[in-house]
Amino acid sequence: MAKYELNLPKTFDIAARGKSVTINLENLKDDIIGKLVLHGLTQKVADAAASAKKVAEESGGDASDIGKGMMQAVVDALEAGQWGTRVPGQAVTDEVKVRRSVVRKLFGMKASDEAKAAFKALDASGQAAHLDALFDKQNDARKAAIMVDVANEIKLAKERAEAVKALGGDFAL
Repeated sequence: MAKYELNLPKTFDIAARGKSVTINLENLKDDIIGKLVLHGLTQKVADAAASAKKVAEESGGDASDIGKGMMQAVVDALEAGQWGTRVPGQAVTDEVKVRRSVVRKLFGMKASDEAKAAFKALDASGQAAHLDALFDKQNDARKAAIMVDVANEIKLAKERAEAVKALGGDFAL
């Protein structure tokens, strides 16, 4: 059993349905705080799988596997000291950004209108997880073809950046 020292406020307000209650945290025993931590952790990790069924329906993947992957992403983020799996503005490698873009284009060409609408209804992290799941379910040959497209897109972007830099970057549009 691990022992932790926590710095918590003396009181904490909890709101629901337009009303709130205040709990004096100093009055809670260690075992209750431990149960609260584990309950919150369970909720945080399990909530990540909430859209797994929708993602599975869109992608044809297995909801259990997709949900496990979504939960593991939260666990990995927490263990890395991050509250969320993707924070707005969080650095994502160019390769991942471009890979998601390529997969999004392919998905857009193949997906039904319902699947596209369900995808648009996802938040940014849900869309990213969905695109990653779509890529992961491809066979090795398809993944390799996608990665060739990714490499070509990155190369083209670098060439464009060099061309703009060569122009001095000071031109009017």
